[in-house]
Amino acid sequence: MSKDAPALRQRAEALASTLPALQVAAERIALTISQGVHGRRRVGQGETFWQFRPYHTGDAAQRIDWRQSAKRERLFVRMDGAPGRTVVWISGPPGAGKSTLVASYIEARNYACIWYQVDPDDADVATLLARCADFDPEACQEELRTWCEARGAEVAAAELVAFLRRTDEPQARMLGFTALGVAGEAGVDAVRTLRGDPELDPYATLWLVDRGLEKQEAVRPEMAAHMLVETCAAVAAQEGPSAVVQMLSDLGPADEQAAIVGSLWRVDSPHVATVLQAVADAHPDKQVAKAARKAAFKLRSSGPRA
Repeated sequence: MSKDAPALRQRAEALASTLPALQVAAERIALTISQGVHGRRRVGQGETFWQFRPYHTGDAAQRIDWRQSAKRERLFVRMDGAPGRTVVWISGPPGAGKSTLVASYIEARNYACIWYQVDPDDADVATLLARCADFDPEACQEELRTWCEARGAEVAAAELVAFLRRTDEPQARMLGFTALGVAGEAGVDAVRTLRGDPELDPYATLWLVDRGLEKQEAVRPEMAAHMLVETCAAVAAQEGPSAVVQMLSDLGPADEQAAIVGSLWRVDSPHVATVLQAVADAHPDKQVAKAARKAAFKLRSSGPRA
């Protein structure tokens, strides 16, 4: 065993060197992969319609769907109401976009406003994030930002931290950390409280490193391995084992993939077995698939985790 230690250390360091790619993957999952039917499709030129997005300064006029744009204005007109009407009631589940609609209406009409919570379900972070997962990335960010502003940054950050401590779903965690990213300084302070948490420390550390708030050296090799497992688990849940294979291919040639996969059984995550099974079943390279099966056997043989 001692003879293998240097090799394992080299593999860990090699895995740590992939952190930028892993961080990009994590952000992509939080803002794109977890977007329901949208999957891993990319925004850009093409012949197949994907989704509408808000107008940006500089967009060509011929690319604007004026009918779709008019729908928002028609909603604004309905919200203007009849003369003498003082109350407009907008009902919908958390994350349905009602806060974003109201915020854009207030901005368009240049109204002064205050935010007051009426429906207690609007405070349900889990429901909000689940709904936001069906939005396109830009709408997701806008809805989260509007929610944070309405709740107040400190209250929103505290509720997000409480949610992150409760959930063990990788996709939900990634979206939760994305939401903390729009909470400003309160979000930064909240993420720092998660440093040292056995399950959330890797997320928190990578979040801080990605924003230049911690040095790269703060990320230990085992953190990178943990995030690889969590990211692969989220990809597998959303798109299936073949997407995990594609993600692993970004880490290097087959022998390097096999070395990384073969060491994942050591990671303390409830999703290790799922990831290893996905790789064993779907990876076309026999060396990598065999490494996954051997790692799964070692995981089972190691007994229950503390």
